[in-house]
Amino acid sequence: MSAGHHRVVTGALSALEDALADHVFAAKADDALKPVVILVGGTLLRPYLGRRIFELRGPHINVQIVTASELGLPLRRARTSSRSASA
Repeated sequence: MSAGHHRVVTGALSALEDALADHVFAAKADDALKPVVILVGGTLLRPYLGRRIFELRGPHINVQIVTASELGLPLRRARTSSRSASA
């Protein structure tokens, strides 16, 4: 699935987990080290989904599972450092 395409998956939890694992591995098909970011609603999903993806499809690397606030941290740091450099 390329950037800009969205898909809504509904169904049982097992079907959602399967679809997520498929999507992660499809995104990494050409390059196993390619970074994949998964946005979740809460921090408790991070260890669960990381473990679940491993259980469903095996080892994976460079998969980040982040909350919205964590996703914004690098942007905030970059913005703050660019302001400091220009001052």
